[in-house]
Amino acid sequence: MAAWLHVTPGMDTKPEKCAHPACICSRTKDSKYCSAYCKAAADTTELTCNCGHAGCGTEAVLTAQS
Repeated sequence: MAAWLHVTPGMDTKPEKCAHPACICSRTKDSKYCSAYCKAAADTTELTCNCGHAGCGTEAVLTAQS
């Protein structure tokens, strides 16, 4: 017997990514950015994000080097 998965229309199960190109965080509900830092740095080209969220940008690099 087949199992059925019910999906409610309009329910997105995957959070949207922050609009800052170097950031990997999820955006906040009312913005396309995860933080004020990313919003202010939107037009800045960066290799790593400095938003300060755990697991993102500089934080992730420092953790990986430890």
